[in-house]
Amino acid sequence: MERWANPAILRWARQRLRPRPEEAVRLVRGAADQGYAAVSAPEVERWERGETEPGIDALDTLAAVYECPVGYFFLDAPPEEDLPLDFRGLAEEKRQAFSEQSGRNLRRFTFLVRWVSALVRQFALRRRIDVRPMDPAMSLPEMVGQVRERLGFSAQVRADWGGPEDAFEWWRRRIEAQGMLALMLLLEPGEARGASMWEDPAVPAVLINRGDQAAGRLFTLLHEYAHLLLRQSGAVCDFRGGDEGQGMTEVLPNRLAARLLLTQKEFAGRLGELGLDHPRSLWSDRLLDEVRGPFRVSRDVVAIFLEEQALAPPGFYRRKRAAWEWLRPFFRGGPEGNTHRTRREQRLRMIGYGMAGVLSSLFTAGKVYVLDLAEVLELKVERAEEDRTNP
Repeated sequence: MERWANPAILRWARQRLRPRPEEAVRLVRGAADQGYAAVSAPEVERWERGETEPGIDALDTLAAVYECPVGYFFLDAPPEEDLPLDFRGLAEEKRQAFSEQSGRNLRRFTFLVRWVSALVRQFALRRRIDVRPMDPAMSLPEMVGQVRERLGFSAQVRADWGGPEDAFEWWRRRIEAQGMLALMLLLEPGEARGASMWEDPAVPAVLINRGDQAAGRLFTLLHEYAHLLLRQSGAVCDFRGGDEGQGMTEVLPNRLAARLLLTQKEFAGRLGELGLDHPRSLWSDRLLDEVRGPFRVSRDVVAIFLEEQALAPPGFYRRKRAAWEWLRPFFRGGPEGNTHRTRREQRLRMIGYGMAGVLSSLFTAGKVYVLDLAEVLELKVERAEEDRTNP
């Protein structure tokens, strides 16, 4: 062979995710924690210029970081890649510029969903899908009542929760029991909250931003679930949407998600308790927090209700959403959930109960192997084997 790895492909693989060489190395440091070989920024630059050639261990590391097969690096030209998501659910200013982290994990989401879809077809798996699209002619109260009844939600169920994490876990389990995949990956603050995808009839899926707090993750879960119910899958969302015409695709999912979590009667009762049951031109975040307190919902829910019931000015939620996005990088919460979970527990929580169930059944039947588990859980094969043999 005259040439080992193709420098042009090394550059392409990095640039499609937008990190500079030093940013790629920051990602490599994270990969090194999983047993991948370490590389330096000068090495990456020399490889991309064709001055030196990376070894197979280094290519293995770059493949993990760039979310592509090692085999890509030996191609003569970049392969065509299809990202089956559009950005109609994002504000206009966000559509052209995504960070490396968000771009990488959106690609990761589509890869994992399509991989499960391929397994379903290859092994003729029968998946019971109870995610039934809504009749667009139905009223919002009818939609809410139907979904609540299907999932078994009530005020008594809410009373049994110990906090927002319990609420999120309850809704996630109920929705995944319908056959939906609910993945959690990290998206950059202020860029996107989630996405939905339903290419294969047997594999409906949503993506939730793992960086959000529990109440925010819950609203995202229900917002993206609403997109699937309304046959609006395939979008990346920030809940604001674009211009007025495109932004309307976000309005009904927002309202449906809010109403699933909170009834108008409960909301009105809470406002009455606080003496806030009258229109105001200004609603501080502190007031929103007082209103939402006993319901374990996000500020999104309260803001949507206030605007919907003309207790806040038109456009109130959109302006609040924009302000929260601007502030979020400065007041970002810690990692989601329990930080005392083991590495494997964290990875399984990332892919969710639905995907874990598919993998478990196929692994038990000898149809997927440790290499497959390593790919899905983003672990070196040795680590995946260790996790498999040491529960």
